[in-house]
Amino acid sequence: LIYLPDFYRNGGLIVFLLVAFGGILYSLGAIIYAIKWPNFSINWFGFHELFHAMTAAAFISHFIAAILVIVG
Repeated sequence: LIYLPDFYRNGGLIVFLLVAFGGILYSLGAIIYAIKWPNFSINWFGFHELFHAMTAAAFISHFIAAILVIVG
């Protein structure tokens, strides 16, 4: 949260939104993992898989933001 104004100032709105969205996904994934809910299907796709899906999506969001900053 401390660096979000710098991301906005130096990277623009898109970079700011990508970083904020990634942070939200990481946080929601952690909450889902902590409360162990929702458990759609114990055998196929439960809270643990949802946690991994959210962290992967957050990584992709941050990766795209970093590429946009590097490319310019």
